[in-house]
Amino acid sequence: MDSTPTNSVIVKGKCNKNVALKEEVSKVKREKDRKADSPKFTFLKFLKFLKSRKKKKSKVPKEPFPLMRLPAEIRRMVYKEILVMPGEVGIPMPKPFRDYKTQPYVRKFFLTSKAVYAEAMPIYFGLNTFYFHKMSYMEDFLKHTAVDHRRCIRRVSFKFYGTAPARALKLLRECVSLEYLHVKAGVLYTLGGKHEHLMSAHGLNNLLKIRGIKKLEVTCNDPPDRYSPIDWDCFLGALQLLKEPHTPQFLRLQEKKDYPPDKAKRTVFGKTNVITRSEAKLKKSGEEALDSLVE
Repeated sequence: MDSTPTNSVIVKGKCNKNVALKEEVSKVKREKDRKADSPKFTFLKFLKFLKSRKKKKSKVPKEPFPLMRLPAEIRRMVYKEILVMPGEVGIPMPKPFRDYKTQPYVRKFFLTSKAVYAEAMPIYFGLNTFYFHKMSYMEDFLKHTAVDHRRCIRRVSFKFYGTAPARALKLLRECVSLEYLHVKAGVLYTLGGKHEHLMSAHGLNNLLKIRGIKKLEVTCNDPPDRYSPIDWDCFLGALQLLKEPHTPQFLRLQEKKDYPPDKAKRTVFGKTNVITRSEAKLKKSGEEALDSLVE
């Protein structure tokens, strides 16, 4: 009789412990759920998730793209897409490639290799339209441009304004490949507001010596009170001389001036650096590329 109540007490004690343990577990779960529902816990959990994520490594090609293995026609298309700017390329600074706002990557592209330089430079100078706000900008730009590149320039737009127009237009005359010319003239800035005719503008004689222009555009910027129809008719009539072709004698003299026989041909790699056979081949391929793209 004594063993029965003792066993019942032990069983009853075990039941009480199991109930207490279940209540403790449920209490802990409720506390976890309450913390999980709080925004602070959710944010910390999110940060922990972000730190646990593995950063994906960017796939960098082991070898550069084989540009020079492409056919010459496709390379010319690539050069044209990269280097030819829409509209006009403004030259606000004297030396070339200073207009980093409109063409920040041009200089780096030309420094890729000598082969890319020789093929792409004629396309850059031959297909872009260079705009000069002042004649002094044109003078310094053409002065600091190599002879080979100056002979590739085909499209120029300038404002007949500023100092040194005679020297600038004399250098422009040496661009024997020039085909398109846009002249912006006016009494107020071409003549400085003086009561004179446009035919007396300084540097006009050198402008009228330019030949070989296929497309000529002239913009009048005179206000109505200073506009003179007779003066402008004379000015436009004189500029029609620019459409006459170059004489063979002038082309021969200009080539001798650009490439003196007693001196080494000037290259972009130095004044006294003689052009090697491979460099001459690259230069010829660049000129042929320009002719094919223009056609």
